[in-house]
Amino acid sequence: MSDTSSADRTAPAFLIDSLDLSACGSTEINRALNEYEAKQDGLTLRFDTWPDSVKRDIAREIEQWSARHPQRAVVLQSSGIFNGVAIVVLHWRQRG
Repeated sequence: MSDTSSADRTAPAFLIDSLDLSACGSTEINRALNEYEAKQDGLTLRFDTWPDSVKRDIAREIEQWSARHPQRAVVLQSSGIFNGVAIVVLHWRQRG
């Protein structure tokens, strides 16, 4: 029998709610990594680990997309790297 401390029974500092993406549209933004970028240490699927040049290019694309589509609200942004390409997917819904 294990003893559970009161700390183990308290609510977590954050809660993860499920997000219904079934009614969302999606837009994919791709940026090919050059040989140097692809070999950087610490490069993972997470956007914050990507090289600054890649993050700047993707951020600029997101800003331009948002300016072209002010009627759409981004509800989730997912990211990944596949075959040397950095990918960000914007999951969005119509505003209002």
